[in-house]
Amino acid sequence: MTGSVSEQWGRGDVLERILDAMAASGISTEKATIESLAPVDHFHARGFAATKELADSLPIKAGDHLVDIGCGVGGPARYLADRFGCRVDGIDITEPFVAAANRLSELTGMLDRVTVRLGDGESLPYQDQAFDGAISQHVTMNVADRDRFFAEAFRVLRPGAFLALTEHGLGDGGPPHHPVPWSEDGAHEHLMRPAETVEQLQSPTRNELSDIIGL
Repeated sequence: MTGSVSEQWGRGDVLERILDAMAASGISTEKATIESLAPVDHFHARGFAATKELADSLPIKAGDHLVDIGCGVGGPARYLADRFGCRVDGIDITEPFVAAANRLSELTGMLDRVTVRLGDGESLPYQDQAFDGAISQHVTMNVADRDRFFAEAFRVLRPGAFLALTEHGLGDGGPPHHPVPWSEDGAHEHLMRPAETVEQLQSPTRNELSDIIGL
């Protein structure tokens, strides 16, 4: 595979494909809702069901400010903002995802609570201690510098905040057989065993800062 991670994920006109899927399902852009978009805007393993299960475990309060690192087209961010009455900043490395996310937030009337911007999880464009919590769903398999990614996440979290993480990991069966959704041939793939991820997250410095939820 040639090209970048963003090129792997953002091929073609992402927004147009979503709008076509909506039309094929009889969903009018004038009547788009968070629920009606759920089959197409939770772009990670197990989709909307996984987002809801993760949300059930999170200590989110109305008025909290969250960040979704690797937010895709913004489905989870919109769901959390609507369910909990919070604000969510999303960031993604894939420009077509960002454009689609903001358009879908506009269609669902969520632009006042969900803001998505282009950026890299290894260098977050936010101030220190800006957020009450962070989520990242099935992103780290494409992150080369996992330690830096986690360090950035913890940097932007307030003391006592949470980081809720789901990821693809290596198991006892050996490396994956390609192609897989995140890599056609192993390029840009950075899988780890779950125990290795836990070890990185549970360093003394990070434990002092935040809770870790949803591994």
